Amino acid sequence: MFNSPLVMEKAKQLAEYMEINFEPNNSWLQQWKESKNIVFQLIHGEKAAVDAAGAERWLQEELSKAVDGYEARNIHDFDESGLFNKSLLKGTLAVCGDLPIARKQQKECIMALFLCNQDGSDKQVFDVGKSAKPHCFSTIPLPSLPYYSNTKAWMLSSLWTQILAEYNRKLRVQNHKILLFTNNATCHKLEVKLMNIKTSSYNISYPASEPSNHQIRQPLLSPAATPNQLIAIDNGQS
Repeated sequence: MFNSPLVMEKAKQLAEYMEINFEPNNSWLQQWKESKNIVFQLIHGEKAAVDAAGAERWLQEELSKAVDGYEARNIHDFDESGLFNKSLLKGTLAVCGDLPIARKQQKECIMALFLCNQDGSDKQVFDVGKSAKPHCFSTIPLPSLPYYSNTKAWMLSSLWTQILAEYNRKLRVQNHKILLFTNNATCHKLEVKLMNIKTSSYNISYPASEPSNHQIRQPLLSPAATPNQLIAIDNGQS
C-alpha cells in the first residue's frame, strides 16, 4: 500500500540511483497522479452510527445536573484508546477503477489514556503496554509519561482503580476536588472510594472512526519511517 510520502521518497531514490538532480515536490506529485490516473482509494473502513438520540438526551437531562457547582477547571474527562503502532494505511494510491486488495490488519497495540479538564489547563497522558520493561528502553530510561503494563495492554478495573487512586492522592495533597466523566465500561468500575474525585459515567457510544479518536488510531507514519517502509514494500513484506 502506498501514500504520497512513499511515492515521493521512491522517486527521490530512483533519481539518486540514476544520478539525476531531482527533488520531488507536491506539484510534481500532482502532475504524476494526473498523468497516471492515480487516485487515493480506501481499502477498508468501519460502519457505525453515533447514538445521536442518546447523546442529545444525556446533554439535555443529565449534564447540567452533574456539573452544577463545579468550575470548568474542575470538570475532567478520562478515557482510553488503542494506539495501533503497527497498523497499515487506511487506503492506497491506485489506478482509477482498480479495486485494491485488503491485507490483514495488525492488531498489536498499546493503550493510551487521556485526561483533560474543560478549560484545557490540565492535560495528561498515560500509557499501558504489555511488557513491564520494554526492550526498546533497555538502555535508556522510560519516557516521562506514566507507564503501566499487563499481559494484553488492556484496561482493567484494578488498573483503573490504581491510576485514579494515585491521581486522587495528588489532589488530596493539593486540597483539590474534581468531577470526572468516564464512559460506563465495565473496566471503569472503581474498587475503592475516592474522596477527592467524584465520578460520573455516561452511556454514549461512538464508533472508532469518529474524529475524536481518528488521529490517535492512525499508524505512526513519521517521515523517518518512510525509507524503512519502502524497503519492506520492495521485499514484498507490506
